[in-house]
Amino acid sequence: MKRVKDMLSKSKAIFNHIVLGTQYFIKFWPDDNEYKIYKLPELSYTYFMSNLLDSLIRLSGQSIHEQYQFRYPEPGGKEGRVIAKVSLT
Repeated sequence: MKRVKDMLSKSKAIFNHIVLGTQYFIKFWPDDNEYKIYKLPELSYTYFMSNLLDSLIRLSGQSIHEQYQFRYPEPGGKEGRVIAKVSLT
């Protein structure tokens, strides 16, 4: 995970979200200017696809809230699964 954190902190590009295998999901939070790395066993792809859909829905001007529970199945949300943060400041 150290190599991933180093790569994210040194990258000139900003990635909205990244999936690493079946367990790890990485999301960039612009308000905090940081990436959060989540351990989501068997749900990392689900969160990746859900974030991709959110991005596309926002681009179309539609609301993302109608299918929120369906697309984000982790009870209580993913915030309880943060295993690391990478600040870009």
